Amino acid sequence: MTAEWAAREVGRRARARRELLKLSQEDASYLAGVSVTWWSDFERGTRTRAELPQLLGAAHALGMDSGELLKGLLPDTVREPGQVHQTRPRPRQ
Repeated sequence: MTAEWAAREVGRRARARRELLKLSQEDASYLAGVSVTWWSDFERGTRTRAELPQLLGAAHALGMDSGELLKGLLPDTVREPGQVHQTRPRPRQ
């Protein structure tokens, strides 16, 4: 999965939860400690490099655990723990 797809999916989840809670973007952004512009971009999935404090704030504003917001979203560049020795080049001796 690409970072762009993951950002859109997180944004979709955030918007659905915000609407379920009947919060405006202004209210959600206030609770999260971010600007309304940041929140709007977040929901549209245009923030592919959101930082941890903002993601934690967004989850808090939505009454979610950050794990719920991010569950199942790993970019293509992430490998399984058992692959580390199979894919990483060995140092020369």
